[in-house]
Amino acid sequence: MTTKKAVILGFFTSLSTLYALFFIILLLSNTVSGHNNIPNPLAQVFRLLLPVHISAIAYALVLLFFYHKDVNKNTNLDETKKAYWKSNLYGWFFFTLPVYWYLYIWKYREKGTKRK
Repeated sequence: MTTKKAVILGFFTSLSTLYALFFIILLLSNTVSGHNNIPNPLAQVFRLLLPVHISAIAYALVLLFFYHKDVNKNTNLDETKKAYWKSNLYGWFFFTLPVYWYLYIWKYREKGTKRK
């Protein structure tokens, strides 16, 4: 993969992770401030954020498909590591993708070596 493609993929991968962190923080802040029947101003934010969130889920599924395909094609991984990465892709998706990107896409770009 060329440097330009690796940078673009890394940017889109980091966007999904940043959105997941943003949504978790927003969800936790809504949960903490929503006690004692006090009107919560973040409820309106959730209504506005729902279409963005649905789009982010679709975007994440496209990324997941790409990375799953990349794990299958990566000949530098033996079958045990492939199973490990696949299980982590599905279990800890937003946190595993940047790690896989760095270890198996960015580092190979730096070395100038091609994956088989």
